[in-house]
Amino acid sequence: QVRLLHPRVTLVGGSIGERPSSAVDAAADGMLAMARQLKPFGPVVVANPGGRASYARAVRLSTAQPGRSRTLLATFQGGGGPGFPLYRSDDDGRTWQKQSSVPTAGVSLQPFLYELPRAFAGLPKGALLFACNSLGNFTSTNIQLYASTDGGLTWQFLRMVAQGGPPD
Repeated sequence: QVRLLHPRVTLVGGSIGERPSSAVDAAADGMLAMARQLKPFGPVVVANPGGRASYARAVRLSTAQPGRSRTLLATFQGGGGPGFPLYRSDDDGRTWQKQSSVPTAGVSLQPFLYELPRAFAGLPKGALLFACNSLGNFTSTNIQLYASTDGGLTWQFLRMVAQGGPPD
């Protein structure tokens, strides 16, 4: 069963009406102590493409060294170049650097990033998926799927997963 300790922290333990184990209590106390130590910061500029950026998306990668921050990856539409820019932060979003671009053809909108929590469809756990809406020659909208198995350094087109009518 799930016990809600904080709006952003959920833990699994015990059953309804039963007191969770002391290990769960200790873990909850540790997480709440860490959350109290976090200090707000910002705003932080990831990139400045001259006011054309929109539809920003980010993913926090699950892999990290013990005691180190987990990596954040971010992208947005309107990056000014071919494809979608991919930015990386290794310090909880305080600083960012451009890591790569997801190469798409033609006009593409509405990016989305996702990390696989387990191996799926021939891709390993931790592989990154990127989806976007490609407008092609403006006769249809096409949801395209890309994958990266090296933390977002390089991307491979997998397939068009859906096709719709012309864009509005």
